[in-house]
Amino acid sequence: MPQYMTGRPRSTRGQFHLGNQKLLRAATPEELEQWSDASNEDSYFSDDLIDLDEGRPYIFEKGDAAWVRTTKGTWCLGTVTTSPPRVGPTRDGDGLFYSVIFTLGGARMKKSFAPLNGDMKPDHREIRDLLSTYGWLDC
Repeated sequence: MPQYMTGRPRSTRGQFHLGNQKLLRAATPEELEQWSDASNEDSYFSDDLIDLDEGRPYIFEKGDAAWVRTTKGTWCLGTVTTSPPRVGPTRDGDGLFYSVIFTLGGARMKKSFAPLNGDMKPDHREIRDLLSTYGWLDC
């Protein structure tokens, strides 16, 4: 038997959790409505957004383009999946997490991000300008 065989299944995909994703739960219709009422594009951009780390409420729809920050701090453009948003702890209390598919270093990845944590931003001119200012985009 080769040394790399441990007797355990080789794939642990079903057991693997990234960060706080294991703490996420399904959002109730009431929660979705509450957060939807409190967030829109106008309110997101009403105050100057000058810090990429700043978290703000924002409601994403499936298929939306979104900028996400990986755990190593790299900003990547991704797409919100068809999975419904989930609820979990953020820096500012409970908030919505969205499943996003993005490419990092040639690898296609899927992870959940929360706008309230500042690690997920809508793909808008203002965000692209901010990413460019801080050297994440060459525009």
